[in-house]
Amino acid sequence: MSYVSVDIDIDDFLSSCGRYDRMELIKALIEDGHLPSQLVKCDDEYVLPGTNWGSADFDKAINNLVGRGWQLSKEEEEYIINISKRFV
Repeated sequence: MSYVSVDIDIDDFLSSCGRYDRMELIKALIEDGHLPSQLVKCDDEYVLPGTNWGSADFDKAINNLVGRGWQLSKEEEEYIINISKRFV
């Protein structure tokens, strides 16, 4: 079997790929065992379940709001709802 060696800059390769191509690359890396198999597709990206990507202060602030909607003004409630709609 013959082999070919090609020097490719990874950053150039990835930046030339479209979103679909990058997703296919990630799927192939998972299937080949190069990435953890527990990665899950969330919207248009792969993430580890339970991974905390946000800051601790932000997560604590969001958790403080759970079940306390009745304490917010109508304007505050609408503001938070509008922010959350960006991620649906």
